Amino acid sequence: MSTAAELDLVEAARADYPAIEKGMNTDKKPGYKGEGDLGHAVSSTTDSLRGPNGEVYPTDEELETLRRVHGKVSWLIYSIGIVEMVERFAYYGTTAVFVNFISYPLPEGSTTGAAGTDGQAGALGMGQQVSTAVTLFNSFWSYFMPLVGGYLADTYWGRFLTIQYAIVIATVGHIIIIVASVPSVIQNAGGSLGCFIVGLLFFGTGVGWFKANISPLIAEQYEMTQPRMTVETLKSGERVIVDPVMTISRVYMRYYFLVNVGALVGQISMVYAEKYVGFWLSFLLPTILFLLCPIIMVLCRNKYAKRPPTGSVLGKSFRLVVYGIKRNGFRSMSKKHFWEQIRPSQVHDKPSWMTFDDAWVDEVRRGFMACSVFLWFPIFWLAYGQMSNNLINQAATMRLNGLSASDARL
Repeated sequence: MSTAAELDLVEAARADYPAIEKGMNTDKKPGYKGEGDLGHAVSSTTDSLRGPNGEVYPTDEELETLRRVHGKVSWLIYSIGIVEMVERFAYYGTTAVFVNFISYPLPEGSTTGAAGTDGQAGALGMGQQVSTAVTLFNSFWSYFMPLVGGYLADTYWGRFLTIQYAIVIATVGHIIIIVASVPSVIQNAGGSLGCFIVGLLFFGTGVGWFKANISPLIAEQYEMTQPRMTVETLKSGERVIVDPVMTISRVYMRYYFLVNVGALVGQISMVYAEKYVGFWLSFLLPTILFLLCPIIMVLCRNKYAKRPPTGSVLGKSFRLVVYGIKRNGFRSMSKKHFWEQIRPSQVHDKPSWMTFDDAWVDEVRRGFMACSVFLWFPIFWLAYGQMSNNLINQAATMRLNGLSASDARL
């Protein structure tokens, strides 16, 4: 394999492209193609290629004629899905009651915030403005922290260790939020809100670091054991191609099913805990369930495949873009020549950080072009964000007939 190809593979890994898409195996093996998709690399002849463990790789002819199927999925991968399910239960179960906790005062005769069947649960009585500001800050913080968590994982700690740190930080946040909802604390609304906001800082940091790394960790478990297509013979005698892309697609469909189950159950159940028992319970139960995360991760720590940190691609990508703007101007960024002229092969006096090849520049270009879809996100989130604040406040003004306001907005 050429040096350029090796650089391409390593840099692709740094950019968080799964090995099934870009390849991670840089060992020199006879008959392998060095460039392009390692998951689709095949022999240019009709002779089958064999891997180091006896696996058979498809030829060009077999790629055209054999049916493709998904491979077997280890239980280890689903253990990560369970971890994410309980984390989503904890996150959505906790955040579902934020608006009521902040907006509305304690019901008459209640010390926990519980209001019974026909009452409105509440605690601090700060009003809609404060609750909207706090919930929007929590959303911002939780979605900003993945950038930090991804950078730390790529540069220093790796995904597994970053997830462990995230769990610890999020647990601290959960505990502080519980303290803010204890009956003796919510009697002092200002002190409770201050404690609550401190808890949100830890909570959002842990959530963000966790989310940035748990999903890629799933792909790593499969791609590091089977990064390429292989040919297998079924019991029926049919020869098929086991396609890693199909397998990962199947894994992620099940993974997001678990995610949605956790989120749905967490939101629905905790608003009833708030309504009939109190906010302390609606914050405590998600915390208890969240503690399954470190238990599962520790029990499986020696079984998970762990890719070491290889450096963050984010800084190098922005350096490349700034370098291109200095040479070609900002207005030409959407033009093809903007990227062609900053390819390493076209730069005579290369900076020290330009250690990648032309193919990596093309990947960065495609990434930045894809970001244009984000221009529509503010419109989407402006509407979507109403569900976590204003719609709950609206539901609180309605006749609910036993429903919680948080459930009514669902």
